[in-house]
Formats: sequence, C-alpha cells, structure tokens
Amino acid sequence: ALESRGVEAPSDTVRAATLAAFETPVQRRPGAAAAVEAAAERGPVAVLSNCSIPGLAERALSQAGLADRFDAVVTSVGCGWRKPHANAFQAVADALDAPPETLVHIGDDPEADGGITAVGGRAVLLTETPLQAVPAALDDA
Repeated sequence: ALESRGVEAPSDTVRAATLAAFETPVQRRPGAAAAVEAAAERGPVAVLSNCSIPGLAERALSQAGLADRFDAVVTSVGCGWRKPHANAFQAVADALDAPPETLVHIGDDPEADGGITAVGGRAVLLTETPLQAVPAALDDA
C-alpha cells in the first residue's frame, strides 16, 4: 500500500506498524450497538472501512463485540477502492445484494462518508447527528 503511493519504508517498520495496529485496544462508543441494531431492524447491515490491513476491521469489530451483527464487511484492501470513491460504496451494495441507491451510510468523515451520494445513497454523518440519534435518523431515511 505504501509503495503504491510512492512511500518507501523499511519492511521492519511496516511490520511493526501492522503489529501495533492489531495490538491496539478497541473501545466501542456509547450508542454504537443500539445504532447497529436499529439499522439491522431496517435491513441488511455492512461495514465499509478504508482499512488497508487485511483482517484488522474484522478484528476491531470482534473486540468491540459487534462482529456478529453485520451481514458484510467491506474494506479498501479487500475491494481495491477507498471511500469516497463510488466503487467502494458499490462494493457494499454488491456484498449486500442491494441497489446502491437504497444504502444509508453512517460515518464520521463528511468527505469520505459523504461519497455515498455518488451512487444515489444517503449519508448520516456523525458530525451532524449524535450516535445516539442514529436510530431516529434512520427512520427519516
């Protein structure tokens, strides 16, 4: 991943950074489980992460106690695209076997997560909507 961006780093540095990422403790934000449950009541639920380390997103979900609550986990390393590119959101639609315009993407980065609009979906941005208010925001979707 670094090489593709013209960054040269010694392999031992890359290995150490990767191991550190797997050793970093994960904390679930208050309201996260309720938001995921509310989404699941409305249809299939996926994670779209710009993670570039294979298995890291799944590990974080497991440590947060949320791994079994998702129908799909799509990562940039897995699909080859990063948010906000439309192809990343299309990969989620494909994984859920859902039309992309039916997707509601919840995220905390207006630029990256707002990319959902490129495929006709809707963004619920945590910069504007507190996590605890996500269930109500989904009702407005």
